[in-house]
Amino acid sequence: FIGVNGVRKSTNLAKVAFMLKNAGFSVMLAACDVFRAGAVEQLKVHGANIDISVFDRGYKEEPPEVAYQAIKEVNFK
Repeated sequence: FIGVNGVRKSTNLAKVAFMLKNAGFSVMLAACDVFRAGAVEQLKVHGANIDISVFDRGYKEEPPEVAYQAIKEVNFK
């Protein structure tokens, strides 16, 4: 999901993830927004509210690396 700050990307991502979960898909969110303060925590709260796991590495890695690790995690399971 791409957009300027404050357009509810995280909220809409959680809504789509919840819809997919309810449709029978296995869903995991990847917290790749490592630039905005609180972004990882916000996605974790959304994930906890809809009972979907969130893959994160905090704020120490580059977004593509977090995404790559998340994909490896999914393929592993």
